[in-house]
Parts: sequence; structure tokens; C-alpha cells
Amino acid sequence: DKAVSEREESSDKSRLFTANVRRKDNKCTFANSEFTLAVDEGQVLWLQGPSGAGKTLTCLHVLGIQEAPGIEADVTWESTIPISERSGMLFQQGVLIDGINVQDNIALSLHAAGATPSKQEIQ
Repeated sequence: DKAVSEREESSDKSRLFTANVRRKDNKCTFANSEFTLAVDEGQVLWLQGPSGAGKTLTCLHVLGIQEAPGIEADVTWESTIPISERSGMLFQQGVLIDGINVQDNIALSLHAAGATPSKQEIQ
């Protein structure tokens, strides 16, 4: 059947990314104490939930961009993927990352694209 053939086809693809995420203390408000995110070649992963649930902070923590209180993440990337190509986030609405100023938000985007602008260039 179609579901089985799709599952078999995806199992032939290489694993690009795995993150095992655990709640380490009560600062984390996840419903589950542990979950795993995994992406195979050709797949897209999205997190869905209400505002304030921790979707963005989890992504930033897993990507090593911003520390998230109360969680730990063991992350494994396929070694052939350059750091500058390991992540991309698309928000439903325009978003700045809380906890860092506008200039740092701009610098973060440029850094993720492989650029290394000076503070003067960002300002």
C-alpha cells in the first residue's frame, strides 16, 4: 500500500539531523519530559503550538544559538553538511528573537548565511 511504500522509500534516505531533547528541571514547561527531532534527506520539520509554548526557544537551543533554561539537547548532524547550511527557520509572521536586540537579530541572520559583518556594518 501507499503508506508502506512511502515509509520504505524514506528509510533509504540518509539521516541529516537528530536531536534528543530532555527536560532537566522545572524551568522547562514541556508537556513531555523527553522527545526526539529527526530529519532525513528531503524532509522538512515544523513545530506547531500555541504562542509561548517554547517552539522558537527550543529551535534556538537545539541549533546552539541561544541557551534555553531547563532543557538539554544532544544534537547530531551529518558531517558533510556545512555549519552555515544546517538550519533555516520560517516564521508564520515576522518575528524578532526575544532576549536579543534588533542588531543581534540582524547579525544572527547574516551569520547564519555565512557572512561576518562588523558591528558598524550592522548598525
